[in-house]
Amino acid sequence: MTDLFLLNNSERNMVSWVKRLFQYLPLGHSEYQINNFIIGPFAKSSPDRAHRQCLLEIHTRYHGILDLHYQYRKIELEMERFTVDAEEAQYKLENVENDGFDRRRLEIQIKRAELEIGLRKYRLTNICKAISEGLREIKCFKEEMDRLEPLCKCPLPQRYELCEPEYWKNEYQAKLMQGNIQNLPPIPEEDKRLIIRELENK
Repeated sequence: MTDLFLLNNSERNMVSWVKRLFQYLPLGHSEYQINNFIIGPFAKSSPDRAHRQCLLEIHTRYHGILDLHYQYRKIELEMERFTVDAEEAQYKLENVENDGFDRRRLEIQIKRAELEIGLRKYRLTNICKAISEGLREIKCFKEEMDRLEPLCKCPLPQRYELCEPEYWKNEYQAKLMQGNIQNLPPIPEEDKRLIIRELENK
């Protein structure tokens, strides 16, 4: 029986064509998106803050990959359980005297176990693709961290705390210059006055 048994031949051919396209579909962010939209806005205000954002993004993907590994193992165990269920039902069919209804129930149990295993094989394939995409994104963020490292002003391990005042001052100045006064970050009054004086002197 084919996986797409509810479709006619023409529909199956179309879905098969679509399925081939999925091999080129990236599930994560492109390198362009990472550099220009995820990290880029931070890099404009502070390389240190952009470096921190890279690390946060890597942290999220690292834990996602860990979670996917546990999901993978859990699905493997489920497949093993359904395999045992199918083997047990097959054994009873071949070695135990059953009436017609019992035989039909056992045959259904085998078919159901095979369907459950097939569904889980599909999930394992998707997990492997998601892990691959997560690793690709981690590599992009790592490369961006390496690029930003020489531009960072604050030393580790205090870097991410020390860079915050500069980042928020730069954000305040950028929004002020854009005329976006409704969304100005609440920075200290002294910093506000300094920024306004600098802008007036330009």
